[in-house]
Amino acid sequence: MNMRIHPRYLIATVAVLLGAAGLHAQNTGTNGCTITIPVVNQLSITGTAVLNVQQPAAGAVAGGGAGVSDTNDVKLFLTTNQTNMEVTVAADTNPPTGVTLGVTVNSNSSGLGTPSVSAISTSPQALITGISNVATNTGNAGGVGLTYTLILSAAATDTGHSAYSPTITYTLQSQSP
Repeated sequence: MNMRIHPRYLIATVAVLLGAAGLHAQNTGTNGCTITIPVVNQLSITGTAVLNVQQPAAGAVAGGGAGVSDTNDVKLFLTTNQTNMEVTVAADTNPPTGVTLGVTVNSNSSGLGTPSVSAISTSPQALITGISNVATNTGNAGGVGLTYTLILSAAATDTGHSAYSPTITYTLQSQSP
């Protein structure tokens, strides 16, 4: 028995096989993906510093000359995914004559940069420099402690028994060159 295959059937069969092979080879695909990571620069402060100067003994300087530090739990929280950042500090009003208000960063953590003691005035002062890619809301307590210090000299003026209550502003920004 000799079977002859008609050329049309042969061509159709080859076309079907080639088409099926081509379909089978297409089991992958590609797609583009865009990921956007926003710039993150967040700063917040919790707590309130209270500095009370006691009446000095006769002949002594108020505040004992060494100063008075706050006892409250003031914390600085910051998050940045940037490098070469700094935190500055400024007050809305200068302290009375003979009074120095300062702030100190209590601790340091990886990426936080270099803390310094800063006398607070109406001109922004660098408090922490060299900050890179950090989030301080980690660990048990979270945040970075701040200590306010008030130093009085013999030239400190009477504030008329009223409180000096400045608004202190902290700013997270690109570090000045």
